[in-house]
Amino acid sequence: MKKILPIILCAAIVFSVSGCVSSGTQLTALSTDNVPKADSVKVKDYDDNLDGLEKYLKKRAFLPDMDGTEMSYDMIGAKAGHRYMFTFNNSQVTAEFYEYDLKNLNDEAKKTIESVKKDGKFELLGMTTEATLSDNGKYLMVYTDNSGEELNKTRKSDVLKAFKEYKK
Repeated sequence: MKKILPIILCAAIVFSVSGCVSSGTQLTALSTDNVPKADSVKVKDYDDNLDGLEKYLKKRAFLPDMDGTEMSYDMIGAKAGHRYMFTFNNSQVTAEFYEYDLKNLNDEAKKTIESVKKDGKFELLGMTTEATLSDNGKYLMVYTDNSGEELNKTRKSDVLKAFKEYKK
């Protein structure tokens, strides 16, 4: 039993990091309808923590209004992490958000943050994942939308901008 537990844990982490979903899963669809103007949603109205960041992005209509799935955030040295899976413009999107305690970074956190700063990606369990750090360095985002549609590219750019500027 002791030997199989690490294998099961690794498989679960690989599955969660890869953003895979079974074909029978129904995902929430987001659209650009009824999106509030960016300047109508004030960053100062939200707490400087993962919950505040996610509420802010939900209010901007960049995330579905639901709870994110808790991730194995400690594997990248974060203190919290959530994943959201949804569709946008008929494309499956996976958005993961992690929060770091910048005053108390362990070796894994330092390694992950440095790698993202340097290369825009980090490695976990042999898989390389593209990621973005917020301007204040406290938050990390993994946003995956493989659509080549211009609307999806624009949306990803808008999400990245809002994320990076959160609590500068």
